[in-house]
This record gives sequence, structure tokens and C-alpha cells, in this order.
Amino acid sequence: MSGPGQSYGPSEFINETLVSRETLDRLTTYVNLLIDWNERLNLVAPSTIADVRRRHILDSAQLAAMIPSDAGTIVDLGSGAGF
Repeated sequence: MSGPGQSYGPSEFINETLVSRETLDRLTTYVNLLIDWNERLNLVAPSTIADVRRRHILDSAQLAAMIPSDAGTIVDLGSGAGF
């Protein structure tokens, strides 16, 4: 994983998570919506927007390996933007 201050864009995200290009496209749409709505609703700290893939999406994605394959429902009980 790259550290703070290092570039972490879409290609780094794909390399680390092995998501498909289609998933990356959907996440990019989500990031763009988050940036737009964050200006109005303060969904995440403005200081984290520049590193949103690492600070929010990757942070959440790392939990996927812990979800049982037979899980029927997953609930986000956080107070943030619902990652």
C-alpha cells in the first residue's frame, strides 16, 4: 500500500484491489458524486477529498475479505457518507 503523500489514483487502486474496470468506473462515478455533494452536505472531511480512494474507498474495501460468503445482508452503522 502506498503511504500518505504518495500519488494514489485509479491505477493504484486497481493494482491494490484487483477490481474490474467496470467497478472502477462505478467507483469513479461515486467519487465524483461525493465531491459534488460534499460541498453542500459535508459528508467527509474536506481535507480527505484529495485522497478519497485511499482514505475512504480502500479503507472500506479492506473489510470485504471478512464478509462471510453466505452473508445475506450487510448494514453500515457508521455516521459518515455510507462507505
